[in-house]
Amino acid sequence: MKSKEDREPGTTAFLFTYEMTLVSYVPPRRKTKKLVLLLSTMHSQPTRGEKGKPEVIEFYNSTKGGVDAFDEMCALYSCNRKTKRWPLCVFYWIVDAAVINAKIVYTANLEKTRGVKVPKRRRFMLHIARAFIRPWAQKRLSSATLPRPLRTLISTVCNLPTVANTQYPTDQVLAECNHPQVRCAECPRSTDRKTRIRCLKCQRPVCQSHFYPTCTNCLELVVSTGNVPLLQLDEDLEAITNNFNSVMTETADAVLGKSQRKSKPWVIDFILQLCDKRRNQKKKKNTPEGRAEYRKTNKDIRREMKYAKQRWITKQCTDIEENLAFNNTKRAFQLVKDLTKEKQAKVNSIKDKRGNSLTEEKKILERWTEYCSELYTHQSRGDPSVLNVEEPTNEDDYPILRDEVVAAVDSLRSGKSAGVDNIPSELLKHGGESTIDMLTIICNKIWQTGEWPKPWTQSLIIVIPKKGNLQLCQNYHTISLISHASKVMLRIILDRLKPQAESIIAEEQAGFRKGRSTIEQIFNLLLLCEKHIQRQRELYHVFIDFKKAFDRVWHDALWATMKKFNMGKKLTHTIQQLYANASSAVFAQGSIKEWFHTSVGVRQGCHLSPTLFNIFLERIMSNALEDHVGTVNIRGRTITNLRFADDIDGRAGEENELSRLVNQLDRASTKFGMEISAEKTKLITNEHGSITTNISVLGQNLQMVQQFKYLGAIISDQGSKPEVLARAAQTLTALSKLKPIWKDKNISVKCKVRLLLALVLSIFLYACETWTLTAELQRRIQTLEMRCYRTILGISYLSQTSNDQVRTTIQQHIGPYDDLLTIVKERKLRWYGHVTRSDGLAKTVLQGTVEGRRRRGGQRKKWSDNIKEWTKKTFAETQALAHDRDRWRELVHNSSRRRPDDSTQS
Repeated sequence: MKSKEDREPGTTAFLFTYEMTLVSYVPPRRKTKKLVLLLSTMHSQPTRGEKGKPEVIEFYNSTKGGVDAFDEMCALYSCNRKTKRWPLCVFYWIVDAAVINAKIVYTANLEKTRGVKVPKRRRFMLHIARAFIRPWAQKRLSSATLPRPLRTLISTVCNLPTVANTQYPTDQVLAECNHPQVRCAECPRSTDRKTRIRCLKCQRPVCQSHFYPTCTNCLELVVSTGNVPLLQLDEDLEAITNNFNSVMTETADAVLGKSQRKSKPWVIDFILQLCDKRRNQKKKKNTPEGRAEYRKTNKDIRREMKYAKQRWITKQCTDIEENLAFNNTKRAFQLVKDLTKEKQAKVNSIKDKRGNSLTEEKKILERWTEYCSELYTHQSRGDPSVLNVEEPTNEDDYPILRDEVVAAVDSLRSGKSAGVDNIPSELLKHGGESTIDMLTIICNKIWQTGEWPKPWTQSLIIVIPKKGNLQLCQNYHTISLISHASKVMLRIILDRLKPQAESIIAEEQAGFRKGRSTIEQIFNLLLLCEKHIQRQRELYHVFIDFKKAFDRVWHDALWATMKKFNMGKKLTHTIQQLYANASSAVFAQGSIKEWFHTSVGVRQGCHLSPTLFNIFLERIMSNALEDHVGTVNIRGRTITNLRFADDIDGRAGEENELSRLVNQLDRASTKFGMEISAEKTKLITNEHGSITTNISVLGQNLQMVQQFKYLGAIISDQGSKPEVLARAAQTLTALSKLKPIWKDKNISVKCKVRLLLALVLSIFLYACETWTLTAELQRRIQTLEMRCYRTILGISYLSQTSNDQVRTTIQQHIGPYDDLLTIVKERKLRWYGHVTRSDGLAKTVLQGTVEGRRRRGGQRKKWSDNIKEWTKKTFAETQALAHDRDRWRELVHNSSRRRPDDSTQS
């Protein structure tokens, strides 16, 4: 390279390495001998701008303020300070550096948008600072005890609207204060502050700083040790609970108020003013001038509505992108549903038992009450002999700890509908120490006495339409809403019940158990089918379906089952008392008809219901299989059934064995008050088996089918092909429902791809770990992916755009990405490693073999063949590598991204 004295003005020299680019630039007009040297890791091409300057120099000039400031911050900082706040100073330096980087990225992205002015760095940093403290400021402004000067200061600095401080009394309250001046009961005696104001509840004197609809003493449900609580421990439990509910709701109404929901959220005040103007002009439509003004106003309203709706959609799309960027997927998906949901026709009539249409609100409510009361008061009972059990010996009489209540309150989910007491979970979670103390008192009273407060045993039933004729009650979901406060006690009971339940529930049951999933049961089922086909062995399945399984649980048999399994005495008694006093009412047409007692079934929406049902079903299955000898053996283990809650797959190796298994299950379920649905119970066998005899339940023959959907996956002797094709069809259906999103140009391609992965392709990827992929299925997966990407990019098949061009376009918008087939491979390899490292039933099925001989000639592709093909290792080598997580993770990454120069055999 020439020296700077020998180079011509305006010349540029580039030096490239693997990761960096060095630019040597001589300015065209230089008064002094000047040379610009710049090192960049962001540029790899010798491109020049319009003025002849290298792009690296132009980019630096546009961002040099931030770059220089960031370089100044990059230094060594000593923590040898006398103050204890030095970590906070270091944190501030880190935040400053992060904001500088954010400004550079923001400027680079904003330059692509025309007509938008790039903000100055100082203004940008101020905006970021306000965004950081805005949630804190809004929370502080909502505090009722915040002084007025501080409230004004926060509102001014954070640019927030000044909220009226309900802490201070209104002029009307002050005018009505005719009490003599006395010292404030809340202020320290040293201040000697006099006031005429009284608490509206207990009439204690309070000053303006401590004024509220109730004083601090009344707002506190339980005060610290040494003070007398608002409610005494020897009071009636019902009175304690009612007072707790009233204080919570009154405080929430006073502090938070109630929000109103708009039918059309994009309507602004200006449009409402135009509507008022049009309403006044309607009276003058009789004259030509009046009609012209009315039409003009009406036209303005339509135009403004159109623009307002478009602005609202644009804002929603921006919010979707922001929530996805911060991984707030729940809020993002809710916004997508708001944009794409279809209006459902409202049904104003319902049919009674005889098929007559009811249109009056009163009669509709009566019909719903009649239907639900019959549903939850089923009268059929089982054999009384199952109730004869020995009393349990397990003593569990230890009180409920405060830490248990804290953990239960923290586990409450936000955003859920309130129950009868109208207390949402957010009030309990943010209620403070007083709420925790009061809940601890109530929960211990329930535990000691076995009595439950009435609001905690009541549930409101709401109906949500399903498919079919919406005039029929059976085409609605019945959802029960229970008190969130009662869920605290239910969570505590569940935490004590689960360890005892886990010790008696069989491994074949995977429903509602930690560390178990539907994928595991589908995997076990498909692999057993595959191994029996490979070894030319018969395998018969019966998929049991109970009629209203959760709604037909016999309460007396459930308590007897808990006693037989030696559950805790107090635990059983507390749950039994909850069910003895349980009642429900239908909330429809905005009102409630009457309460009815639920004498059968587990409670909907209750934390205990899944575990109680598992315990109840475990006794039924153990009773049915007590003398049953199965012939389905793998690795020395007999597997007669697989269960996920009430979805039962019974299996047999012979036809007679299958018939005996069905009869035993039918007798045992009838004994405990359950009933098998002959219409929905199906039989299936593999290609080596056939059913010649009739297998019946309650005199009705069970149907033999070629394939069956179990836990959302299609079970067939044709392998994974039917399931992959069905998943692809469901994926395309979901893709078409989101057309408004794909066609909206206000949403970036990057956001669309993220929505595609989260809302569409996630449907296709369900249980993909269990698939056996042939070459044909792999091509179909790639075809599906290209169709999805063409849809979101708006590329027609008539445009003759190749798949490589589509992939390049996607990569330009989102950067390097994993295609759909790579994701499927990676998930399957990870699942293989997970099963290999575990010690459960899935590992037994994976590594075990079935007796028999393979057929001559070519063999069907097995599930494990994909693992060998992708990893290029033997089964024994992968078994050893899977136990080393780091090496296995590296192997999964490399194997799933290996492109087919490897031949795929089908």
